Amino acid sequence: LFGHEKGAFTGAVEQRKGFFETAHQGTIFLDEIGEMPVATQVKLLRVLESGEFSRVGSSTVLKVDVRVVAATNRDLEYEVRRGNFRQDLFFRLNSVHIILPPLRQHSEDIPLLVEAFAQRCCEKNNVDFEGISDDALEVLQNLPWHGNIRELRNTIETMVTLEQGEFITPEMLRRYITPTLPPPTEGRETAIVHVPATKHDDPDLNLVYRSLLEMRHDITDVKNVLKAFVENMPNMQFSNFVQQEEKAEEPPLSETKVEETTHRIILEDDFRLEEAERKLIIASLKRFEGNRRLASKALGISERTLYRKLGEYNLTDLF
Repeated sequence: LFGHEKGAFTGAVEQRKGFFETAHQGTIFLDEIGEMPVATQVKLLRVLESGEFSRVGSSTVLKVDVRVVAATNRDLEYEVRRGNFRQDLFFRLNSVHIILPPLRQHSEDIPLLVEAFAQRCCEKNNVDFEGISDDALEVLQNLPWHGNIRELRNTIETMVTLEQGEFITPEMLRRYITPTLPPPTEGRETAIVHVPATKHDDPDLNLVYRSLLEMRHDITDVKNVLKAFVENMPNMQFSNFVQQEEKAEEPPLSETKVEETTHRIILEDDFRLEEAERKLIIASLKRFEGNRRLASKALGISERTLYRKLGEYNLTDLF
């Protein structure tokens, strides 16, 4: 970043300008600013405040005029609280703040991105791209894409290269993204994005898949459910808050009948978060007549999370 003088350290055989000095009267882009060591953050703060710095091994103060653009995938406010990022540097960098949403939050762009990535790959490999089916696009639009654009690009390039530009179908997708697609079913609508029921030959791979899916059971799920709970409160009828002296024994879950009123959730004397979450899921599925996709959207969670919740609460056979 700041350059060095000849002989400043072992291997410094000549004077070298740093990136800030090279970018004088221009723009410098600092990627993954959240990974910068605290010691370097101090020097960067000085450049941002006064435009002054010194090369390593030199006492001469240089002055530059640069526009600084920084990017990070980390939550810098959280890193400030943990002491990993200087608060004064955070406020100095935060003058113009632009948040780029993850791909899963603008899935309507996926069809155009798929077409662009596929055409680019076909031109490179001198093959013709035959297109992609609507069902396959729907599958892609429902995937979480934790790797964002890069993950989508690599997936498309892999399929187009190995399949020589053939028409992309859900069956083809299943061969390349098996961990996120359900097994083939007959006589029912194919559900999108849940834990596959197929068994893999490699037990270690199965363990990795299960571990990765279990890691998604975090505070985000709880926040999403609570958000949906609050948004639906005006439509809910709450009753039986006071424990009744004579209360009939609650039937087993398999015999429980869901309330016909779609927006009604009964909270009895059990105020556990898990119980409220379970009843909210039941009400949402009843409202949409068992449609997992619509229910997950109404709850504000992914369809994969909904499937996992159904398994946790033994509701898979109820709808």
